[in-house]
Amino acid sequence: MTLLELLEHFRSAAVSLGELVSLLPRMGPRYYSISSSPLANHNSCSISVSKVTFTTPTGRIHNGAASATIAATAPGGKLMGSVRNLSSSFKLPEDHSIPLVMVGPGTGVAPMMAFLQERAALAAGGATLGPAHLFFGCRNSKEDYIYQAEMEKYLETGVLAGLHVAFSREGALKVYVQDLILQQGQTMWQLLEAGAYVYVCGDARKMAPDVRVAFKDVAQAWGGKNATASESWMGSLLEAKRYLEDVWAG
Repeated sequence: MTLLELLEHFRSAAVSLGELVSLLPRMGPRYYSISSSPLANHNSCSISVSKVTFTTPTGRIHNGAASATIAATAPGGKLMGSVRNLSSSFKLPEDHSIPLVMVGPGTGVAPMMAFLQERAALAAGGATLGPAHLFFGCRNSKEDYIYQAEMEKYLETGVLAGLHVAFSREGALKVYVQDLILQQGQTMWQLLEAGAYVYVCGDARKMAPDVRVAFKDVAQAWGGKNATASESWMGSLLEAKRYLEDVWAG
């Protein structure tokens, strides 16, 4: 319930406009990962945004301030924004032959699409690429399988060595990216032993912790490690910046 909804409910509360403005929190900026590579198109960039909409306990339909505005903007329209150059480690390794494991369900696939565009451009320029696997997740194949054509093309052309898609609302069982990581456990362990970098983008509350657990389970099942050793192994990946996360809670 928002402050305005509280005041609407308790009409006896007398609050002046100035008091109301002072009580309202300042609207913070919305950050979105860029989902394109300048190697593919240096004149433009793209973002991947899911419109936030839900019904509050008071029955009001809430639309996300930024996502709803973006969704309502017609092609060719203009929105104010800025591009921030963050000193982040969440980028491709300089050695293009290093294997990659990318986990990006929903709009968490945004930076992975940028990576794939970059890999495609590098391959076109003659670079030798290491194997890359992408784990993507959505509700079902007909509703929100975004970038399907692009991802399947990257698989066909060898930019991707593996595309693993989890549908959480298609079929009797709910399947998530962490389930597919375990299914591909032997391959994942071989890649990790070969020095693979792991990139995880998306939900920080549930998905990211579950994905960490899945990789530790892979280390136990295929690497012969016990629970303590798998924790230490994960810590070493994080310290070496070979396990990188771009996650948010929302």
